[in-house]
Amino acid sequence: VQTDDAGRAIAMLDALGLAGASVTMPLKGRVRDHLAGLDPAARVVGAVNTIYRRGGRLFGTNTDGEGAVRALERVLPLEGLRVLILGAGGTARSVAWVAARAGADVALCNRTGERAVEAAEELHVRAVPSLDSEPFDVLVNATSVGLGSEETLVGDPSVLSGKIVLDCVAQPLRTRLVRDAEAAGATVVTGREMWLEQGAAQASLWLGAEITADRLRGLLPEAGQ
Repeated sequence: VQTDDAGRAIAMLDALGLAGASVTMPLKGRVRDHLAGLDPAARVVGAVNTIYRRGGRLFGTNTDGEGAVRALERVLPLEGLRVLILGAGGTARSVAWVAARAGADVALCNRTGERAVEAAEELHVRAVPSLDSEPFDVLVNATSVGLGSEETLVGDPSVLSGKIVLDCVAQPLRTRLVRDAEAAGATVVTGREMWLEQGAAQASLWLGAEITADRLRGLLPEAGQ
């Protein structure tokens, strides 16, 4: 459903009795005031990507951070690792919140430094002025850079050598950051893996049963080839 009216969209979902919905930009922030309540993930982050029904009422959560951390922890548990997140929007905030709860040392870096500082204070993590100023074990691109362009936020790909790199951009699958990270010898987690994990978390809420990313991966067109 394509709309710019969050209130009418929620009213429609409610009238149809649907189990829930996925929310994309630019409505992730706007839907909050039209729901019966928000769970901590959505309340702290300030953005809703998932609507689900409980007791006949519609609530909001955010599975972006959960999806990112699940995808990363398929490689290595985050506890004790230094995680540097590029961005300060809803996705970056969601990843930062969940990663910090997983025991990671989290820092935010954003082109607009004030936004990074503001988000870091709210999430009780750190803000850093630039990628070069912060040693890290894991780098997460939670911006839209790479979405339909060859732009990158990493000037010198060699800094990615031996690191774990997640690009939250799912389309295209092989962004410039992904290619640069692979060439530098980093362990790469693509945006598709995050997308599958956050989608599995959504589906589990809607269906009331445990749905795994592996199950969803098996439904991708290339899985049948």
